[in-house]
Amino acid sequence: MSLEKETRKVFKQIHEGILKDKTASNRFRSMLTTAYLGVEDSFFHGKVCLDAGCGSHGGGIYNLFSLGAEKVYGLDVDSTFVEPVKKVLEDGGFNGKYQLDIGSVLELPYPDNFFDYVQCHGVLHHTADAKKGLREMHRVTKPHGIIYITIMGKGGLFHDLVFDYLRPRYKNDREFKKQVDSLRLEQIHKQLDWLIDNIKQETPEDKQGAQLLIGLKELINQDYILSWWDALQAPSYDRFTEEEVRGWFVECGCYDIERVSRYPVYKNIRVVLAPLYFHYYSELARLLYGEGVIQLRAYKK
Repeated sequence: MSLEKETRKVFKQIHEGILKDKTASNRFRSMLTTAYLGVEDSFFHGKVCLDAGCGSHGGGIYNLFSLGAEKVYGLDVDSTFVEPVKKVLEDGGFNGKYQLDIGSVLELPYPDNFFDYVQCHGVLHHTADAKKGLREMHRVTKPHGIIYITIMGKGGLFHDLVFDYLRPRYKNDREFKKQVDSLRLEQIHKQLDWLIDNIKQETPEDKQGAQLLIGLKELINQDYILSWWDALQAPSYDRFTEEEVRGWFVECGCYDIERVSRYPVYKNIRVVLAPLYFHYYSELARLLYGEGVIQLRAYKK
């Protein structure tokens, strides 16, 4: 099985989880704003757009329509994404305005200079050649159109732990893999309830410990579990420096290349880390996450 097909198999399950979770679905349907991209509010009106590697949840396509896009193409590597995305879009009232295609971000099945706007959210670092994927995005974008990507950056204590220790362990430790794959929200909440009950029974004077765990339980939801599956289960997860990725844009002939940032809205434990995602350049963010998740927007000459 090819790397892309293996990756698609993993994310099909993750995206099915997103579709079942209203919090996660809404987050993906509202991640993009015109202010975040640094364009006028009317930018997407009348525009033809592409979500390359759109996945089964359809959140990126839905998001583009909500911003006023005229037509949106969605692409992924096999047909299993088509029916779930069709349902999402037709339920949203976008019937007849979209097209879903099967193909690779490394070899986009579209003519040169076709789209006003092309995005690829969290996909290129799962491919065999992220740079080639960007070149393909550039090829199909119209002159002065926008290309937007998110791609995983290098470095950081937390990211090094996840990518250099936990991912290899997931791959090589059968028991650890089983534990990760079987993670369920009900199971985690049940274990936390057990801890809370024991603290209340054995040390009833310790009000702070029980209260801390009650608060923690409220901050662990299905969306949080899905983020761990994303990090550990994906067959490949390359990381890059901002300078390196900017260089790809320059080689393609792009201009006004800008790293953009948004304050993410979470309803789980990651809410306490949201300032670090937004202020990716801060000292603490650099220590924990290194280059962070690199979000770049550029124009094609």
